[in-house]
Order: sequence, then C-alpha cells, then structure tokens
Amino acid sequence: MGKDNKPFGKVTGSLDGFTVRMQINNNKRTHTGKFGIYAGKTLVEEVTSTKEGLEKITPEFIENWRKKKQVSKNR
Repeated sequence: MGKDNKPFGKVTGSLDGFTVRMQINNNKRTHTGKFGIYAGKTLVEEVTSTKEGLEKITPEFIENWRKKKQVSKNR
C-alpha cells in the first residue's frame, strides 16, 4: 500500500474547527467541482458547495462525528 498523495485545495470556509476545502484532481491539480468538510487532514464528508458544507456543520453533526471517531478507535 502506497501513500495516498492527494493535495488539499484552497480553504473556502471554516466553522467550529472544521474546514470546507475544494477537492483537487491529483494528477492535473485542477478543481473537481466538489468540496469536502475536513477535520484536520481527515475528510469527514463530501458536499457540493461551500454554503452547503457550512450549513451541515451543526452541534449534532459535530457530536455524531466525535462519537463515530471514538467508536473506530475502540475497535
């Protein structure tokens, strides 16, 4: 298994420790038309726009992500 070298795109929004970034095509370094909600370097969820990404980041979203993260660490 090789390292997955996917570059990160420009940050288009940030809220409560999560960032919304443009997703970049790995080979040509061009924008794919998609955005992603990231926690650090971890992709949490793909979204279609910055506005949609910022609307999805709610206290329930954050709590569910933390629970899911904790469960995966316990396995």
